[in-house]
Amino acid sequence: MLKEQVCEFSQDPLFVAIGICEKPEWQEKRSPGDNELIRQYNAALREEFGGAFVDPNELGSAEDVLISDGIHFTKQTHVVIAETLKRMLA
Repeated sequence: MLKEQVCEFSQDPLFVAIGICEKPEWQEKRSPGDNELIRQYNAALREEFGGAFVDPNELGSAEDVLISDGIHFTKQTHVVIAETLKRMLA
C-alpha cells in the first residue's frame, strides 16, 4: 500500500499563468473568432493573476512567437518565457 505524502510549504506557493498566443492570420481565417476568444481568456488570466501573468503576445506577432504550425512556441520564445519565469519565481 502506498503511503499518502503530504507536502508542507513554509509559505504560500506562487502560481504563474502563461497566456495563449493568438493565432496567425491564416489560422484565424480557418476558425474566425478564435483570436477574440484567446484575448478574452488572456484578459481573465491577467485579471486573476496580475503580475504573475505572462502574455506571449507581448513578445511579438504570432509569426515571430510561433513555429510554422501556428500553434507551438519557437525555441527562442521558450527561452524568453523560461527566463521570465526564473525571474518571477526567484
